[in-house]
Amino acid sequence: MKAAATRERKAHTYFLQEIRESTTDKTQKLVAEELGVNPSTYNSWERGVPALSSDTLIMLSRHFGCTPNDILGFETESSFSPYTEAETMLVSLFRRTPREVQDAVFTILNNAAKGPGYPKEAILEAMGSSSHHTS
Repeated sequence: MKAAATRERKAHTYFLQEIRESTTDKTQKLVAEELGVNPSTYNSWERGVPALSSDTLIMLSRHFGCTPNDILGFETESSFSPYTEAETMLVSLFRRTPREVQDAVFTILNNAAKGPGYPKEAILEAMGSSSHHTS
């Protein structure tokens, strides 16, 4: 008995049709041509059979100008961040400072990151030069 072969594959829920119809008036066939795939392949993606590979998901999101999360139906942005709250705050503050202050901060951090053997005087000198630019 070929139960595994005759068993229907479970469809994944994607929002490709909704994205395609809301961003363009193109047919599945035309989108398939633009992507360089067979129309039946694109149709299967809209039906959710089989699961999309990460490469296909990225290709489709670039084509439609959306995120993979849009295609997968995630309604909220991911809460994942590779940065701590303090790092995010530092970037925000850094972007709002004048260019000469950014240069001084970069120099200070770059010198400090060279390790404890790096001359403290060089770091203090960079800190002193930043106070001259801000007055």
